[in-house]
Amino acid sequence: SDSITSNSIYEGVDEKVATAIDKACKKYNMDPSFIMAVIKQESNFNSNAVSSAGATGIMQIMPFNFAGLGITDPYDVEQNIDGGTKMLSNLLDVYQDYQDKITYGSFTNVWTYQNWKNIIV
Repeated sequence: SDSITSNSIYEGVDEKVATAIDKACKKYNMDPSFIMAVIKQESNFNSNAVSSAGATGIMQIMPFNFAGLGITDPYDVEQNIDGGTKMLSNLLDVYQDYQDKITYGSFTNVWTYQNWKNIIV
């Protein structure tokens, strides 16, 4: 099959979600397995998830990050995955040696778009 979900890394993942992950990972040079692990941990692939702290959507992005990430609808799978992948990519650019230590939940409440956008390494 030519379907994206025929790729073994996306086995069992909704085609719309798999396509959004694939597109964002190519755009930001990220590992799809890493993004899927974040999504599994943050929302268990639930695009309607909202945490008690207000983190929203499939990648659990805080509302104060929406504008800087170009998110107008946090429940839109493509926007949320693109924004979350962009945020993680930028953080990993800053903290290259700490990929194994960065967990999405540890920075969503601490790092705003402005914090990491303005860091000069």
